[in-house]
Amino acid sequence: MKIAITGASGRVGGALVEHFHSRGFEVIALTREQLDLSALDFESKLDPGWDVMLNPAAMASPDLCEQNPDAAQRVNAQAPAKLAAWAARNGVRFLHFSTDYVFSGDRSGKIALEEIPTPRTVYGISKREGEIAVLAANPQAIVARISWIYGATKHGFVDSVLARLLRGEPITAICDKFSLPTHMKELAGWIESLLASPARGIVHACHRGEPVSWHGIAEEIAATLKKHQALPASATLSAQTLAEQSTFLAARPIHTAMDCISLEQWIGPVSEWKTALHRFVCDAVTTKKHSHPWG
Repeated sequence: MKIAITGASGRVGGALVEHFHSRGFEVIALTREQLDLSALDFESKLDPGWDVMLNPAAMASPDLCEQNPDAAQRVNAQAPAKLAAWAARNGVRFLHFSTDYVFSGDRSGKIALEEIPTPRTVYGISKREGEIAVLAANPQAIVARISWIYGATKHGFVDSVLARLLRGEPITAICDKFSLPTHMKELAGWIESLLASPARGIVHACHRGEPVSWHGIAEEIAATLKKHQALPASATLSAQTLAEQSTFLAARPIHTAMDCISLEQWIGPVSEWKTALHRFVCDAVTTKKHSHPWG
């Protein structure tokens, strides 16, 4: 099976390339240089001989989107719609990635698939418009909403916190924004399972479990390290509010944790986020003990 993956140099795209290559699939890794979605003239670079196209490519920085709304609209909405329409015409299975930021984040608790998104940032609006356009152009497509990815080749918040705690450095993390962290290795497995199923439409591709803040995740990591006697005494953890975070240009939604019922309907039960996180931290501790310091 031939699987084309956009955004192949990005966090999610790169990890998907590694996963499907390791599973024996023929992978066509499309970096931005090979397939620039912002140009919207890319159809001649697409091959109808592909069996599947995964589209994790996006303008994913909320701040960058806020500064460049036209570019965000092209990359996050118009380009996915063109890809989806092309896939439908050529019989190519299409899976597009979206985000928990399509929700306003006004209400605590977990968000059901039936809840209608009301995004309030350029990033969230452009991604929501992308969802709608993809499914209008290709009703057989899958749209996978994801959140807070870690464990990929390119590091995110969880990876950074783990590395810094292992080095005994102080950590400051936001305590009043809530979602669910997602282990990239497990997400890649879910995507493979979705492709093997008759899935279509939107799914919330996330772990089970209760919503957690970035600070709460950091606490879980520190507690696991301490349990395994791998937390240096010099490591400290403090809380910060969104209002105190001066580097954000775009507003962040507060409550965006999604339930995973829609995913489990297609592929069966998925793990709790704490279980996946503990396993990830334990693997890092084992690596550190048997080689050089992690990170």
